[in-house]
Amino acid sequence: MVKRIFHSSVAVIMVAAILLLVTGSTALAESRQLFTNFSRFFSFPPDVKDSWSTRQVANQPERGLSAYIFGRKTIIDEAGDNISPSVSFIFETVDNNLGAVEYSAQSRAKMTIPFYIDEVYSAADKLFSWKKAIGYKAHLMDRGGKEYTLYIVYGIFVDNGRTYGVQVIMECTNSVFSEVEPEYKAMLANIGGGQ
Repeated sequence: MVKRIFHSSVAVIMVAAILLLVTGSTALAESRQLFTNFSRFFSFPPDVKDSWSTRQVANQPERGLSAYIFGRKTIIDEAGDNISPSVSFIFETVDNNLGAVEYSAQSRAKMTIPFYIDEVYSAADKLFSWKKAIGYKAHLMDRGGKEYTLYIVYGIFVDNGRTYGVQVIMECTNSVFSEVEPEYKAMLANIGGGQ
């Protein structure tokens, strides 16, 4: 019997929806620039990097959007389903006066899949050190009834004089979240490039 494979469909759908949305007032048409310095923003911690690989890199130059999607090696859960957790990074050019909380609110308003916030984080909570960011631990249920837990971080990152709004989405099914959560926390400690 072939078991179902869950390739982090929630994150892929969320990223696709974000890339398809018409950019709101946060993006400046005259100064849109793709983010190309990913290694300055994030690097996989040595103890988890062998479990993760690039799934997709998507760019929309006309809108100043870049997305980097990574997938983890498959984990078989108790039901025998193959689960492939994901982490996605979405960069978009934004006004340099935009703050993390405002960017978070604008970005969440555009989301097509609702999620429910369980916990809220800032750099003061030491989950991540990125000062211009706000993070959430959240949960949702997909249309098939599968439950997911997510870490979502929204923040502002400056690179080469350009300001980017960044969304970091880490998600997997509840059935394997406890196994993947230490990896997510290690990754969260590496986001933001010291800003």
